[in-house]
Amino acid sequence: MRILSVCLSVTLGTKYHSRGTSDHFGGTKYHSRSTSDHFYGTKYHGHGTRDHFGDTSDHFGGTSDHFGGTKYHGRGTRDHFDGTSDHFDGTKYHSRGTSDHFGGIKYHSRSTSEHFYGTSDHFGGTSDHFGGTKYHSRGTNDHLHGTSDHTRGRNDHFFHGTNNHFRGTKYHRRSTNDHFHGTNDHFSWYKIRFSWCK
Repeated sequence: MRILSVCLSVTLGTKYHSRGTSDHFGGTKYHSRSTSDHFYGTKYHGHGTRDHFGDTSDHFGGTSDHFGGTKYHGRGTRDHFDGTSDHFDGTKYHSRGTSDHFGGIKYHSRSTSEHFYGTSDHFGGTSDHFGGTKYHSRGTNDHLHGTSDHTRGRNDHFFHGTNNHFRGTKYHRRSTNDHFHGTNDHFSWYKIRFSWCK
């Protein structure tokens, strides 16, 4: 079995808030409630319980998940990664509904909240594009960071919308009240550099 290692070069000290649990990613504070996901570099699909991430196909919250070439099983609250005590790339990964560790970065998730490295991520809550990384979450359909931003049924539009500002300004998503990377929750104030290492 091939384990992928992740190389991160992240400008730290950026803050991401959304109401809920507390997740830490690459030194950047990340809070999210239920369906908030943050990815960099790997494909992640989440439609309620079925998520794909990590260059392979992952089914999260009910079926079998493959992460970075390693099999990952998630059965609601008790998830096992790599068939052992949830170890991935030498880092402990726990998925018991609340606390997960991935790639040496602390990750907390409540219900279906995921935080992974990806290029395109789909998650069953809202549809957001940010950080040059494709992020989909099926609910409010929000697009961030250099892409067209809309929110379906939430009246939140980025770049050209109401109550939501993006790229260096404050970003609010009305359902979860999320703030993206920045000192005052600015999104594109810092760059995330990331590469897969074999």
